[in-house]
Amino acid sequence: MAGSRQDNAEMDDELGYGSVSRGRGRGRPPGPGRVSTRAATAEAVGRRKNQGPVEEITETLSNMVPSTIFEPPSLGSGPRSRTASPSKSPSKGSRGKMFADAKKDSTIDMTYLESCTPSVSLRTLETARKSGDVPQAVMDLYMSLADTPGGSIPLALKHRYEEDSHTPRRSRQPPFAAQYLPQHDGSIPPSCQEGAKVVVDQAVRNAERNHREGAHEGQWRTTVVTPLINEVLRWPQGLGVRLLSVENCAIEPSDIRMLRPGERWPTDESSKGKGKETEVDKTWKDLWTVRMVDCSLGLFLDEPVCDLISKAFRNIRDNEQSLNQSMSYIRHTPLLLDLELKKTNQARDPQVQLAIWLAAAYWKRKHHGWHTSIPMPGLVVNGHDWDFYIAFERDDGLILIGPEPFGSTAKIASTWEILYRLNILVQWGVGKYQNWFDEQVLGWARKLADEDY
Repeated sequence: MAGSRQDNAEMDDELGYGSVSRGRGRGRPPGPGRVSTRAATAEAVGRRKNQGPVEEITETLSNMVPSTIFEPPSLGSGPRSRTASPSKSPSKGSRGKMFADAKKDSTIDMTYLESCTPSVSLRTLETARKSGDVPQAVMDLYMSLADTPGGSIPLALKHRYEEDSHTPRRSRQPPFAAQYLPQHDGSIPPSCQEGAKVVVDQAVRNAERNHREGAHEGQWRTTVVTPLINEVLRWPQGLGVRLLSVENCAIEPSDIRMLRPGERWPTDESSKGKGKETEVDKTWKDLWTVRMVDCSLGLFLDEPVCDLISKAFRNIRDNEQSLNQSMSYIRHTPLLLDLELKKTNQARDPQVQLAIWLAAAYWKRKHHGWHTSIPMPGLVVNGHDWDFYIAFERDDGLILIGPEPFGSTAKIASTWEILYRLNILVQWGVGKYQNWFDEQVLGWARKLADEDY
């Protein structure tokens, strides 16, 4: 090692770098075994007087850098390191197949989905009512979300926000009187209001920072969306609901995936009944769309219900043993609400991913004969802005009502609106959705569990 350092030092001296390249200051006297810069330069010039320009350049390069650096890499000599690869990690959208053909994301829009099977048509409530009947269950859920009070901040917190407005480090304008809930409104439990204020204030600060920095959707989800949802699930009515990460949960089995325009279902009878995925399933698998959303809310099931579901699953095909549109870890959880997050101004349309995911849930229900009258709500979070959607069946397809404003994390008052409406959806989930599940899905499971297998 010492000899190597000495050789390198002599090389630097010969090329004219001297003590400048190694010493801490200029003019350091040469150490033992080294020659001065002036002497080394004179000697090098003397040696090169009889050399041509090519030989001189070659010798200089060979002295400066080892020749192996200029050798091209062997592309097939061994495995490439993951950490050395310049390619980016695959995004959530690329982890699942989009369409078997080469259609780009920009061409897959809501207009395109209207010609798929099942079709999904985006409508406002007004246009949906003009073109046909809207089920009463859909109207009830829609109106409960749309007809919220003018304000959503608990009145008991008014003095706290007034105190915050006088704090130098929290010089926010306090909410207006109209932005508080009526005194008789008990939607937000009194025991949870102080904790909810802490979560809301922190979410607004995080949202401001994320918007300013152009943060990725994952950062919005971790610092804003998840804390707000978990706060509502901490309240008494939310204890029967869980938040699930579903961004890696593909739509399965292939029978419930949306078909592109002009495609048909396979007709092989061997694909029906009990058994594993058939060759027909595998052949047609690439012709379906696979899109995942970011997260969902699902019901907790009691142990006796889980046992009943397990018995029922023994009498159906392996790849149908799920309560929802995926065969992943969430397959034993009934999903009552789906959420898709997108970074502000991102090209890919988040409505498309939500629509495809809901279409799979719709066909899952039809596949097992579960009644499709229950609405399918969804949320799209695009930076600060939250919008809600409600899907329902019409003519063997889906009508997707939306987008309707759900709230915004740009302001404290509108962030409280998000909490208020999330609480409405949770109460709907543990009420009307739970009743639908008990009647339709558990009724189906009881019949299957009684069959011999």
